Amino acid sequence: MLINIYEWYRDSMLIRTGVETTGTVVDEIEYHSDPDDSSPSQYTRVIASYSVKNKTYYLKSRFRAKKHIFLDQQMTILYDPEDPENGRFKSDDSLFSGVRNSFILLVTAIACLIYTYRKLNM
Repeated sequence: MLINIYEWYRDSMLIRTGVETTGTVVDEIEYHSDPDDSSPSQYTRVIASYSVKNKTYYLKSRFRAKKHIFLDQQMTILYDPEDPENGRFKSDDSLFSGVRNSFILLVTAIACLIYTYRKLNM
């Protein structure tokens, strides 16, 4: 859960203070539910390259592409000017849902522990 909160915080900072640049899709990765299955992929993530001060960086998307994204397509990328390797696609999904789900799981676990403790001490 702490990792999710940290990643969400970093993501939020990039959205607020990141610098925009244009990246180019250079590859895509297809994920299948069964590696031996030749049916259409379950989802696709893309890899894009972008340059900052004549140095090239690569970024893998977090989003699950719902439509096909073509190689050489231009995409907007946000990056940290002090650490250009720290970037995200502007259109990437927010990490908030992961933090929310972790929080719900934590609260549920604490409620179950309290319920069990009270039942044992009656």
